[in-house]
Amino acid sequence: MVSVIQKLSSAFTDATLPKLYRDPIMNAGTLALFDFLNSYCNPNADGALASGVTFNNMVEGSPIGATLNASGNASNLTGKTGLSLSGAAGSTAKLLTFGTAGAFDDAVLKHHFLYTLWLKTPAASPASGYTPLLSLSPAGAGNGNGAQFWSDTGSDGYTARMQQGTGSATVNQQRAATANNVVAQIAYRMNPGNGEYEMFCNGASVAGTITGGPTSPLSAAAMTLAIGGGYKGTIYRMSVEDLTVSGLTAAAQVAADYAANSTRFV
Repeated sequence: MVSVIQKLSSAFTDATLPKLYRDPIMNAGTLALFDFLNSYCNPNADGALASGVTFNNMVEGSPIGATLNASGNASNLTGKTGLSLSGAAGSTAKLLTFGTAGAFDDAVLKHHFLYTLWLKTPAASPASGYTPLLSLSPAGAGNGNGAQFWSDTGSDGYTARMQQGTGSATVNQQRAATANNVVAQIAYRMNPGNGEYEMFCNGASVAGTITGGPTSPLSAAAMTLAIGGGYKGTIYRMSVEDLTVSGLTAAAQVAADYAANSTRFV
């Protein structure tokens, strides 16, 4: 067999050609994917991380990076095996912000979105419950009332729940049977186009498709996608996918993500 390598004089311009991605679950609808075990995403040294440290979005060409907002509250575990959060930044702080305000505004788009987070909460998690996890909410928000999307640790401090805000309350709350000291994948899809919502845990739906959710998301003015500063535990990976653009189902993407990563995190 003979191999031939040819150098072209110009870049490809055919948008229909298949594209190689940095991660197997990425596609045209992926807005953000941060995998803290990946050296491209996380080029920082092991140990304590200073305020202002950045992480790279694995979506090629995306201007949206992640920034750590408080020194002494996060560290790279030895061998870059996860991002350890101390929980000391406070329940209303946005410790790790992904992109600029309104970067994932669905109030106008009304697209079908999937949010996914991999984490492990220790037994010594904060005694107070409802610690924010991943959210799309205003700066300083201590609860999900004004959020387009909100997830937290529930009343016991470790049973993950996800919900949407109405401006005065949270609705569509679903809980996953997450446990202390166990790695978990949690995900939530919300579709303001038809009011559907659904939560997933470890590759499977928690309660199936539910209808009756908000069809008019709150305005995302001054909203930021972030990890809460009060969370104590390990964060491994997070992603946001626009299912309207990708044309894929949340169930298929969650299952593929779980299959690809369930043995990577400890």
